[in-house]
Amino acid sequence: ELLVCKIILTLRTSRGAYEQIKPFLEKAMTMYNDVLFPGEDINKPISIAAANRFVNRIRGGMDLGYWRTHDFRRTLVTRLSEMNVEPHVTERMLGHELGGIMSVYNKHDWIEAQRKAYELHADKLFWHIRSISD
Repeated sequence: ELLVCKIILTLRTSRGAYEQIKPFLEKAMTMYNDVLFPGEDINKPISIAAANRFVNRIRGGMDLGYWRTHDFRRTLVTRLSEMNVEPHVTERMLGHELGGIMSVYNKHDWIEAQRKAYELHADKLFWHIRSISD
C-alpha cells in the first residue's frame, strides 16, 4: 500500500509532453480521489491479482519474451543505479526499509533525491520513446 503525501511531477521534453499528459493526470486525481488505479470498488485500489491479470492480457498481445510486473521495479533500480543514484534512495523509492543499523537511526525519506531520480528515469524513458517514434 502506498500513501502519497506529496505529488511531484516534472516532465521536461521538447514536445510539450507535460501539457499533453497534464489533463489526464488532473482528471485521474480528481476522479479517483485517493486511488489512482481503482479496482471494482472505485474507492479501493486494484488488487495485485487483478493488475497481474491485466498485464498478462496485454503481454499476450505483444511479441515480447516472458516478463513479470516485478520486472518494472527491478529495471527501475538497475537503470537508476547505472545513473549513479544511491542505493538508499532507490530503496526508499520502492518503499523498502533500510537495512541494518540504518533502519534504526536514519528515518530520512530523501524525497528531493527521489524526485530527481524519478526525473532521470522519466527523461531516459522519453528519450527511448522519442528514438522509437522518430
